[in-house]
Amino acid sequence: MNDYISPFADGEPESFEDFNENIGNSGDKDDFYIYQDNNTDVPAAVAAAELHTQLVPAILLFICILGLVGNGMVVYVIVHYVTIRKVTYLYLMNLAVVNILYLLASAPITAINYALTDWPFGPFLL
Repeated sequence: MNDYISPFADGEPESFEDFNENIGNSGDKDDFYIYQDNNTDVPAAVAAAELHTQLVPAILLFICILGLVGNGMVVYVIVHYVTIRKVTYLYLMNLAVVNILYLLASAPITAINYALTDWPFGPFLL
């Protein structure tokens, strides 16, 4: 069930020595491969790429939800409960509104960019 293409012309090497002969490299095998539970060697870059496509969007979703709730509460409190209108409160509310707009514009696009292999938004947003 390996979906990666082998960089070796003759298929995967049988031993670590064959690995070094094929690529002309000397070093520890653990630098190039990680071990999974099904006893198949998968390049570390492939495993890291799979992790990024799942983990980064989840973290961005969590940050986006927390930011929207927190900044929304700041705006609500300033609009409904602050009776004294000062420059400080206006500045704080503007920061919260800009942060909400940034979270709505940036976080979903970044999450989609990590989750998909192709850019789905066309050349305009590239």
